[in-house]
Amino acid sequence: MYVSRADKTDQHRLVIVRHADGMSSRYVHLKHAACETGQDVQSGQVLGVLAESDEWTEPVLHFEIRDLRGNRWIPRR
Repeated sequence: MYVSRADKTDQHRLVIVRHADGMSSRYVHLKHAACETGQDVQSGQVLGVLAESDEWTEPVLHFEIRDLRGNRWIPRR
């Protein structure tokens, strides 16, 4: 679960995908998760349905990549 910044009673789903190389990708602000804990997922598979955002007029997906230590991954330029 992920709690909204503006309304602490508004809870969204968070999906974390762990990749074979040890990296992970995170998808936040989901109203419904379309996968289960521990489930293998494939490229292109739907992971969930976006929730309404409390900060924007349209649904917004928060996406990030984390490294082996769980730190936010920042691509080199």
